[in-house]
Amino acid sequence: MRAHAISDGLRTGPAFSSGSLIFVTDSCRPAAAGWRFSYKETWELDTIEQRIADAERELQAKHDVLQEVAVMSDGARLHAASLEMEAAQRAIDQLYARWVELEQKKN
Repeated sequence: MRAHAISDGLRTGPAFSSGSLIFVTDSCRPAAAGWRFSYKETWELDTIEQRIADAERELQAKHDVLQEVAVMSDGARLHAASLEMEAAQRAIDQLYARWVELEQKKN
């Protein structure tokens, strides 16, 4: 069970104390809307548009490789290139899904 440290007096409910901090377990934690973003989530939201743009450029590069005559005429290379392109598309889809998740949590 994870515990989150918060300052004295900010939250009430089941908690245990350690020095000047109160630790509230996940089971006591209210819905995500009541909590601030973590540093990682803030960084993710601040950088997600750039990371999506980078991923889309990578997808385009993989698409360009797929269109090369040398790749199209070699079944094994064509298959490998198409798998790489599918993986790049999945990565973009995951980034967009995470963006939606972070925006919903923000609001």
